[in-house]
Order: sequence, then structure tokens, then C-alpha cells
Amino acid sequence: MIRLTSDAAVAALFAGAIVLGGVIRALAKLVERPKSASPDKESDVQHRRSR
Repeated sequence: MIRLTSDAAVAALFAGAIVLGGVIRALAKLVERPKSASPDKESDVQHRRSR
């Protein structure tokens, strides 16, 4: 039983790593596309922090 659970844990870790990699890549692509929107958001955050 221990071997089965350990195998399942290893499989889950690999699956999680693959999913996280895909999500990070998708987020990176989304961030790269709207270049004009990101500086506006950053400027708003800077103004809020200064206040």
C-alpha cells in the first residue's frame, strides 16, 4: 500500500508541475500582449502608494 500511495504522490507532483508550468506560460503570454494596459495600472498603483 505504501508503494501505491508513494507512486500516486509522485504522479500528482508531476501533474501539478505540468499544470503550473502551463498556467505560468499562459499568464506570461497574457501579460506580454496588452503592453499599453500594464503601464497604466502601474502608474495608478504608484499614485495610490504615494497618497
